[in-house]
Amino acid sequence: MRAGSIYHWNRELETDGKDREYIWITFDGGGSEEKADNVKTRISQLEDDLKELKKRRDDQADGGKKENERKKVNADYLSAESELRQARADYSRFSEVVETARRNQDIRFKITRLKDVYSRKEALCIEIFRADKPDGRLISSSQKIGEDIYKLEEYGICMTPPCFDSLARCIRTVYFDLIPQEREHIQNDVPETAVKQFVKSCIVQWEEDQDAVRDTDGSLICVPVAKIKEWYNDSSCRQFSLTDIKEALSIYGYTKTNAGRNDYTVSGLGKVIAFWKDKIEETAGEMESEHENG
Repeated sequence: MRAGSIYHWNRELETDGKDREYIWITFDGGGSEEKADNVKTRISQLEDDLKELKKRRDDQADGGKKENERKKVNADYLSAESELRQARADYSRFSEVVETARRNQDIRFKITRLKDVYSRKEALCIEIFRADKPDGRLISSSQKIGEDIYKLEEYGICMTPPCFDSLARCIRTVYFDLIPQEREHIQNDVPETAVKQFVKSCIVQWEEDQDAVRDTDGSLICVPVAKIKEWYNDSSCRQFSLTDIKEALSIYGYTKTNAGRNDYTVSGLGKVIAFWKDKIEETAGEMESEHENG
């Protein structure tokens, strides 16, 4: 039995209504638990058969049985022994799949195909969801996914090398069926959870420094770039560069930017980070709910 054939992945296409497609991938045991039980039963039968064949072989040796009969018993014994070795190997593989399914039962991978609006190069984005909550993000490509897939271990994804390889093949298979999403900064790997945390820290900061904030046309809340840099230095998101944070703010729809830039120019204010007011109000509402729920 080829090892890779025992790994199964469920694939589900999703469209968000804005001509953007994603593929959700989840691990499927593929009935391995039942197969493992069946093989275990077969192992028990083969062990009993071997005991009986060994007894017959020993009896023949003591009783001087005919050569043909001894050869037949020896052949049956060797055949059963070989089948037992294979059954034990199959049981080990099926058991590993059952354990992988158990460990990853609440894990889903969201696959997106990205295309840079300027260079026209593509990137493959894998977002990890644990119990339907974002839990990491990996940027790779169709050429490098076989190597990069092992980086999922950094996010607590535990699989054997053949299982990781199977996942990489599955992702590469579905990747070219997706509609590319064109955007800037396709290599940005800042997760939305980190972006939202940064926005929350900004909300706290401007509540303490109202003079730094400008509400321009009712839809934007603008903060000078220099002030954002100060707030970034006081935030808990410094494992990501400020440039990447500003890119990610635009990627996830928190800010309005000028084409090809991470900031926005406003007459009389100069370069600012222009937050969409509705996104800020939404995030502030979440903060209030979190505070009320303790």
